[in-house]
Amino acid sequence: MRKSAYGFGVLLCSLLLVLVFSGNVNATPAREETKQLVQPSGETFEATLNGNENLNWWTTEDASVIKIGNDNYWYYAKIVDQDLQLTNAKYAIDEKPSDAADLKEVLKLEPGHKLMAKPKDIPTNDQVELLSASEHPTLVLLVEFNDVKIKNKEADWNKRFFGSSGSTLNNYFDEVSDGKLQFKAAGETSGVVNDGVVKVSINKNHPRPEGAYNQNELYTQLFKDAVAASNAKVNYAQFDQNKDGYLSSEELHIVTIVAGGEASYGDEGRVVWGHMTNLYDGQAPRLDGVKIGAYLANGGYTMFGENHGDHMATVGIIAHEMGHDLGLPDLYDYDNSSFAVGVHSLMGGGTWTTANGKDIGEYPAHLDAWSKMVLGFVKPVEVQDNGTYQVANFIANNYSVLKLKTTDESEYFLVENRQFKGFDIGLAEYVASPGIAIWHIDEDQFSNGMNNLDETYKAVDLEEANESRLGYPELDQDPEQYPYVYYDHYFSGNGYAQFTNSSKPNSKRYGGSNSSVSVTVIDSNRDSMAVSVKVPNGEDKSPPEWPTSAKLTSSSITNSTITLNWPSATDPSGIASYIIYKNGSFLKEVSATTKSLKVQGLATNKEYSFKVEAVDKKGYVTGNGPSLKTKTSATTTLRIEGLNRFETAAKISKDTFNVAETVVIARGYDFPDALSGAPLAYQLNAPILLTRTDRLPKETADEIKRLKATKAIILGGENAISPSTESAIKSLGVTIERISGENRYDTSAKIAKRMGGDPAYAVVAYGRNFPDALAIAPYAAKMGYPILLVESDKVPTATSKALATINDTIVVGGDQVITSKVYNNLPSPERISGENRFGTAAAVKAKYYTDSKTTYLANGYGFADALTGSVLAGKQNAPLLLVKTTSIPLETSDAIKNITDFRILGGEAAINKSVENMLFK
Repeated sequence: MRKSAYGFGVLLCSLLLVLVFSGNVNATPAREETKQLVQPSGETFEATLNGNENLNWWTTEDASVIKIGNDNYWYYAKIVDQDLQLTNAKYAIDEKPSDAADLKEVLKLEPGHKLMAKPKDIPTNDQVELLSASEHPTLVLLVEFNDVKIKNKEADWNKRFFGSSGSTLNNYFDEVSDGKLQFKAAGETSGVVNDGVVKVSINKNHPRPEGAYNQNELYTQLFKDAVAASNAKVNYAQFDQNKDGYLSSEELHIVTIVAGGEASYGDEGRVVWGHMTNLYDGQAPRLDGVKIGAYLANGGYTMFGENHGDHMATVGIIAHEMGHDLGLPDLYDYDNSSFAVGVHSLMGGGTWTTANGKDIGEYPAHLDAWSKMVLGFVKPVEVQDNGTYQVANFIANNYSVLKLKTTDESEYFLVENRQFKGFDIGLAEYVASPGIAIWHIDEDQFSNGMNNLDETYKAVDLEEANESRLGYPELDQDPEQYPYVYYDHYFSGNGYAQFTNSSKPNSKRYGGSNSSVSVTVIDSNRDSMAVSVKVPNGEDKSPPEWPTSAKLTSSSITNSTITLNWPSATDPSGIASYIIYKNGSFLKEVSATTKSLKVQGLATNKEYSFKVEAVDKKGYVTGNGPSLKTKTSATTTLRIEGLNRFETAAKISKDTFNVAETVVIARGYDFPDALSGAPLAYQLNAPILLTRTDRLPKETADEIKRLKATKAIILGGENAISPSTESAIKSLGVTIERISGENRYDTSAKIAKRMGGDPAYAVVAYGRNFPDALAIAPYAAKMGYPILLVESDKVPTATSKALATINDTIVVGGDQVITSKVYNNLPSPERISGENRFGTAAAVKAKYYTDSKTTYLANGYGFADALTGSVLAGKQNAPLLLVKTTSIPLETSDAIKNITDFRILGGEAAINKSVENMLFK
């Protein structure tokens, strides 16, 4: 008898909960990202791909539901029965027809499922067993047609599946299975013998099944044609290990990679939608005496498009479909009314995560703890007693998951450790910080076929740590109403620490009764984290004791932080943790070895009371711990930061302007064209926003919309900011003015000309570097002085002409950047300089901001944050000083001695937290 689909060995039917997906195709979730679509007649518009293999469509910005026709035109869709069909009206060309589908009604559709998927078994609590190390034979069929050919080499596909390093299927599953699962190349005689990859040519054109009325039949025939064409090179009988005349997925995983694109990625035309399914017995082809892909014997196949846009399909979609072939269900929300598990699992949106600038899907997220459990990758520790437990991620030698049972065997919690390492580095693009993931499981939702369809009652649900701050769970919201934001869903000792019956989120059962489960995360983020756990009927003992001389003391006080220190308590059973209270309320629980805590987020110049209590290993807590009253510093800091320079610029804009008629747009990765932009932006009451050369970042586009801007001034030529980026800006309803010259000097002169007027002074700065020009930019902006650029040893022609009407100049920078030869040929020059860039910025502050109590700080070796912050500093009549990433230069340190209010531009990658702490000393 064959093993179950989960790989746990033979399980008695009477002990199983049967999970039957009666007619569900297991499909890849759509890559829900906005894309610009183009009609063959030239009309362009933006839309987002929604749905899955069973039902999919594109949603436009005006909430129209559209699909592509065989003529490559995009048509309004209409609802017919429980499916979507094309109307005769072309989107953005014809008038919207009266029978066009309403998006709200589309989200309610329950389409007839096109194929059958195999039944799966969920083991009961005492039947979960660790999978023994195993290799699964896998055959990869590359399928091409008369009109579209396979683009990538067979060797590349062999590496994508069977390679042991990099973004490969084997490397992914080796990591998520803790070394328990590998896929091995199936034996075949095509090309490189036994490399597991067979290319077949079908003497037909691509069937283009997506959107066809007979889609099911086309997919089935495509698979049958592919295996038939491969038969000359593959002896399928060799894989029938139990000699029952059928091939199960465990005996052979069959992957069909179809030439052309992938519909779930957003490709159009000759595409398929990635899925895993199987065939009725009468449909399953018989080759070499065995039936292939039959539902009856837990057979099946996976299929997806060869390419994602212009590149080879990434490992995310492959791993997702292989997850189905191993027996896992989809964990995304089929009706698109919620995010379900979001990016936190491969079987949800984690298919498409990535990192390090790679193509999406290169670094898919790990499987969730439940999926790892049912596949036998981990056997959870069932917690019986209250106490402190270590939860280690896959990097640690003792990889572990905790299982916290309720009074219902089918409903429980799983606790795992998710760090941004290995393939989970892909989470870092979407999740604020790593930490402890707490999963709420109710297997009854699998038994009744609901899975994760009901966002209020999911089979596998991530308890979202930041619900305590937001007041609602982000993953349960309608994606159309609550688009993705940067998630903060994991618990940690230095963040969201508690999960109890009364917390938010809480540990209550779905029916509303108390589960008596609680979790307090003790450690900050690391590969092995301590958690304090309480479970129903856990045993407790008497509380610990403090020494009579115990005192709580403070150190390292800033305007928002205080470090607390305390001695050890004692208890016969041992100390498990310490709980710290602030002003009578719970603050944090830390490990027994921790004797100090840095308390953050405090108000400036305010008195606080603190108290610490000890917890023993049975959960008892003291009530007489040491206490302290202390006060924070009067010095204040405010950091304006984003996840990147584009978001930082947008946040600076948001801090400066509620609305703005005009925005100034500069290139985000080079400075020459932007150096002179601050005075113009200030004059126009406009923020400076940043863009990439070849595309408009979402952060910038969103800020332009928020500002309700109607005009944009682009600084630099088309090599700096491309026509396509200009078009993207125009598409926001903005008129464009481009200021560009033959070089940076000509551009600065044209910016000065655009400012107009009769300025009393002009600022002259070195054009080959940015620090000096940006240090004086807030003052120049405030005064309305143009900034003109020179070479070190000559005045360019464009600058010379611009200076013709100027009587006085302020020269920024020493002889080493602007020589005496240049200086002496300028109109009535006055030099402001220091020994270096930091000294020059300090000299500007000393000259023009003698009484200022506020200053802006920017990294002296990066231009972007200083540039975009110069308008804000100018408006607040504050200087801009420069620091290093991890230190404050002496020149800057001297300049800030009387400053009590600091505004830091950029995140910790630009100006480290250690620099911020130095401001209080």
